[in-house]
Amino acid sequence: MQHKKPDGLHYKGNETVTARKKSTPPRRKGNGAAITRKKPIPSRPMPAMADLQPAVQDLYDEYAKVINDGPLKSWPDLFTESCLYRVVSCENWERGLTSSAMSREGLDLLKKWIADIRKTQARTPRYLRSVVSSITICNIDNDTVRTCVNWAIRPSMLFGLGQALLEGKYLDTLVRVDGQWKFQEKICVFDSDIIPNSIVYPI
Repeated sequence: MQHKKPDGLHYKGNETVTARKKSTPPRRKGNGAAITRKKPIPSRPMPAMADLQPAVQDLYDEYAKVINDGPLKSWPDLFTESCLYRVVSCENWERGLTSSAMSREGLDLLKKWIADIRKTQARTPRYLRSVVSSITICNIDNDTVRTCVNWAIRPSMLFGLGQALLEGKYLDTLVRVDGQWKFQEKICVFDSDIIPNSIVYPI
C-alpha cells in the first residue's frame, strides 16, 4: 500500500520525518556584506491648525504687549538665535527687490539694536501703540509655521503729537524651540511708499 506524503514530510523506514525548510540567505551588497534592513522611522504627526491657532495668537499678543508696554529688552526673546528681522516697502516686496528699509539678522544684532534704542529712550521717551489682527496660518510643515498678519502702529513722543499711522502686514516664519513658538523670520511689509521714521524702533 502506497503512503501519501503530506507536504513537508518524508518517510525514513517506519518513521515520519519533518522536512527542514531551506532558509533564504540574506541579500548581500556588491562587496559581499549582508544588507541590513532599517526599520522605518515613524514620522512626527503634523499639528492640526485648530491646535496651533491659540499658541500662535499668544505669541502675537505677547509681541504687541512688549512693543506697547515693554519692557523692550524682552523683545529679542521672541526670536530664534538665527532670526531675520526685515522692514520693507510693499512696492519693493512685490517686485522682489532685496533692498530693505531696515534689516537685522541674528539674535546678537537684535539685542545690540535694542540696547542702543534704550539708551536713546532714556533721553527722549517715545511710545508706540501697536495692533495686530487677522492672524492667518498659511502653511504648516512639522515645527515650522508661516503666517500672514495685519498690523497697524502709531508712534508718539512724550511731548508732541502722534505721528502718522503706519500700516502693513507681517509675513512671518515661526518655529518651535524647546516647546515654545518663536519668530525665525519677521518680514514687516509697510504700505506707504515713504520710509517712516518709526522703523528705527521695532514694529
